Amino acid sequence: MKIQNMIQAKLEQLEKQTPEFYKMTPYDLQVATGVPEHYWSEYLQQEQVRQRITAKMNEEIEISHRKAINALAIQAQNGNVQAIKELNQLSGIMNQNNNKQIVTHYIPRPRQTQTKTRENRIKEIMKEQDWGKEDAEEWYDYNEATPIEEDEE
Repeated sequence: MKIQNMIQAKLEQLEKQTPEFYKMTPYDLQVATGVPEHYWSEYLQQEQVRQRITAKMNEEIEISHRKAINALAIQAQNGNVQAIKELNQLSGIMNQNNNKQIVTHYIPRPRQTQTKTRENRIKEIMKEQDWGKEDAEEWYDYNEATPIEEDEE
């Protein structure tokens, strides 16, 4: 128990001196404090220590996400399409941590144009030329229909 108290004191001292202490390996901790590596390995396996390190790492990750989103938002405002895509992806990552956001998009649809069918075009020809249906069909088939290519033998 005495060793654990000493390690805890060393860790608290190290935390004040080195804010990123939680990224250190047992070997790094040995070099920094003089406490043998195997003591650090055992100490770092304790549940409350693991929770503390995990909380510090999550805090850093969240800060990094906010910084990245801010940088991408600036690029997106300047019209960078890739930045907009990255923002959408990062917003999904941030939503996993109960930061709910709803992103809506409006994409205007092109007007639907009616493709002229054979029958519609024949009706137009009948009106334009004042022809009967048979004459308009014959003219359409000869002038506007797509010819069918025959295989050469």
